[in-house]
Amino acid sequence: MKITIIGVGKIKNSLYESLWHDYAKRLVPAVKLIEIEERRAAKANELLLAALPNQTILVALDEGGESLSSLELARRLQAWREQGRAGVCFIQGGADGLSPEILQRAELVLSFGRMTLPHMMARLVLVEQLYRAQSINGGHPYHRE
Repeated sequence: MKITIIGVGKIKNSLYESLWHDYAKRLVPAVKLIEIEERRAAKANELLLAALPNQTILVALDEGGESLSSLELARRLQAWREQGRAGVCFIQGGADGLSPEILQRAELVLSFGRMTLPHMMARLVLVEQLYRAQSINGGHPYHRE
């Protein structure tokens, strides 16, 4: 199943970039990252919608979303894969969040908990959790219960 991450903002910090690539290169198939560089919320949300791949599951990252454990996320991804879904696209808004239109279109609105994370750190948490989910679903010992 193809995985795409679309986010507002570009990874500029070399530490974040290094960590991003470390986890992203472990994912099979490779994760596709689309970075939107637009600070105006309305325009950024338009660009996010325009960048959505066709026929993919939309997962919106939002603080008001559902908190899943790593195991629950892995199971959700596995279920989508078993349903024959073509791909999943995780979408991350800018400082003003995502538009109501995007949140309504999402099959899952996902929160990383009640803490506020810097956007680039949240993106790193996401790619690490995707690798962890892949490891769980593949029986790899990266994740221990």
